[in-house]
Order: sequence, then structure tokens, then C-alpha cells
Amino acid sequence: MRWWIGGGALALALAFRSRRSQPGEPAGDREAWVRLEDAPGLAVRMPSRSWTTPPVRSVLQSAGLVAAQMGGALQVADVAPEMRGASYPPHKSHRWGNDVDVGYTLSEYPTPPGAATDPRLVLVVQSIAPMIEEAFAAPSRIAALAGRGFKIQVWPGHEGHLHLRLRSDLMSRSATT
Repeated sequence: MRWWIGGGALALALAFRSRRSQPGEPAGDREAWVRLEDAPGLAVRMPSRSWTTPPVRSVLQSAGLVAAQMGGALQVADVAPEMRGASYPPHKSHRWGNDVDVGYTLSEYPTPPGAATDPRLVLVVQSIAPMIEEAFAAPSRIAALAGRGFKIQVWPGHEGHLHLRLRSDLMSRSATT
């Protein structure tokens, strides 16, 4: 259906189209989209690139509280673009709000080359293991993260950060964390 209202027909058609699901979009509430912000134990390094759902935000805030108890802050970088589902270069994922990049330390992002994986980070990530679908790390980081209650795979190019994919059911406002 097209509506011709002055010169705004295209804008109206685009607004209507943006409300529909996009190909490959997971189930979830398209209206429940929030920006992740700094919180106790949670340092958001790229706020303009940190959009997600309220349940994912809750999981990350919970991890932040664990990091704070250990004297650090979970270093969060890319989550998702402001427009849910939009292309997000250079990422092939990070479109739906459940993919999260975090530093391997609780003090800086990205993790400097050669820096060890902070054992406190391992405990923080382990604290949210039931919420993690899988994690992706550089080959040199796997040993520190293996056997912690979540699936971990090698993904080249992740020497400076850990990529967490949280459960897909956390993309809905009604999800329980």
C-alpha cells in the first residue's frame, strides 16, 4: 500500500517497511532497544555502538557487578548499531544485540598485544556462563577460557578482544535473566 502525502511518500513507505522483520532477523521485540551505558563495574568504550535489549543489558550489568567486586570493570566495546539489524561493518554479526566484544582485561580495551588474559575476566565471564551461547577468541586465548561452562571457538582476529554471543532468547523484552 502506498500513501501519497505531499513529498513524504517515500519517508512514510520507509517508516512502514522498517517495522517489518528483516530477512534473518531473530524473534524479539523490535521496540525494546536500549543503549548500554556505564554502570558499576561496566565500562562502555563505544556508547554509539552499544545498542541492545533490556535483558542483554541486565546480563552485562550483572557481569559488571562481579567485575567491580574484583576491583575492575568489564570493558565493553561493540554490541550493535542504533538501527537494529543494520549492516555493521566490519562485523558480520553484531546486528541483533546479543553479540558483545569485551576486553581480555578488566582495565583496558582493546587488550594490548601480548597482554595475558586477566584471570578476573575469566571469572566474570564464567559468572554469566548460563547466558552465553558461545564465545570466540584468538587461538592464544582459548586455554584460559576453556572448560568454564560455555562453548568457546577459535576465531582469528580476536587477539585484542573476546567475542561473546549471548543466548538468542535474550533479544526479547520478556526474556528472563
